[in-house]
Amino acid sequence: MARTCGRYAQAFDYLEKALALRRSPGDRHGEAIALNNLVVSARDQADYSGVEHYCRQSLTVAHEIGGQKPPSLWFLGRVSLIMA
Repeated sequence: MARTCGRYAQAFDYLEKALALRRSPGDRHGEAIALNNLVVSARDQADYSGVEHYCRQSLTVAHEIGGQKPPSLWFLGRVSLIMA
């Protein structure tokens, strides 16, 4: 909700808390989703190093749990083009 209202910093804080909550009981699927949401939030703030950071973590978790590639993978490709 905060993100859609343009309160990106607040949204980012909430998403980091959500990530911590997902990690604490070992909810790897939820962790991958939370990381993907952080990718989107970082992108909204033009924080391209954050996009790369959270996207790589999301990919690692998805690989470890045998899941599909997360949607954030697309953002990693775009960041690579922007930062090149």
